[in-house]
Amino acid sequence: MPSFATGEVDLYAEVRGAGPPVVLLMGLACQLTMWPRELVDGLVDAGHQVVLVDNRDIGLSSWLDHLGIPDLSRVAVARVLRLKSAAPYQLPDMARDVLGLMDALGLADAHLVGASMGGMIAQEVTIQAGDRVRSLTSIMSSPGDPFNTTGDLRVLSAMNGSEIRSVEDAMDTRMRVTRAINGGRLPLDEAAIRDAAAADYERAFHPAGVPRQLAAIVGSRNRKAGLRQIAVPTHVIHGDADPFVPLRGGRATARLVPDATLQIVPDMGHHVSPLTVPPLLEGILTATRRGEARTRPG
Repeated sequence: MPSFATGEVDLYAEVRGAGPPVVLLMGLACQLTMWPRELVDGLVDAGHQVVLVDNRDIGLSSWLDHLGIPDLSRVAVARVLRLKSAAPYQLPDMARDVLGLMDALGLADAHLVGASMGGMIAQEVTIQAGDRVRSLTSIMSSPGDPFNTTGDLRVLSAMNGSEIRSVEDAMDTRMRVTRAINGGRLPLDEAAIRDAAAADYERAFHPAGVPRQLAAIVGSRNRKAGLRQIAVPTHVIHGDADPFVPLRGGRATARLVPDATLQIVPDMGHHVSPLTVPPLLEGILTATRRGEARTRPG
């Protein structure tokens, strides 16, 4: 599939299936390939068109290296002091990318599903343009305030590894990070994780985009006021073993959005794997069914 001009950037997207569209948005440093094939196939089999997206600065979408590497300390201080953001871009900009992609694909509206940072982007899209969202599924995400977003600092430390210079480094790093965010309860298929890391390295290796995406998270406003105004069917999914974005982030999101439903997945950490596909698929389809009933009553 080609890249699509969205305004400021070009987004690479893959479209599969036919039916009511579901846009899948992945998290920090993650290419669209991180969505398990079983989840995508399940949505297609349920009668949905699935749109998988590389966010800006990752994968095959636009790389914004001309914006430089941000100073995350300055970004955080500017947010706390309510000064002009020091981030190269913010989550609302990434939300506008998604709306531009929907325009390019001819989608008047869609169901939105986002994991981690992707959940934050999906929330922002819904806040900005709720009339274009049939349903919102926010997975392992938060309203954006530090208390509900910051998890175990040891996990953050584990994510800061050595520089990746080879495919072997990429596989080792993916394995180390996955162990840290998995939560320690569900088994990991090490061979599959290493193979996926190697494939992603060959597909599009762009570590410079990660600190800019992280700055977008750190430097953006929290979404509490906006979440209170959401009027579309909303389903929040969070694992009870998530060490990266704590479960309280999911609980807070569900409390803020009127009539939102909360699904707590036992033993799931901050990792979408084939083992977590059944509850995730069930939750997403719960949201899309609610959205379709609202969109087409009777």
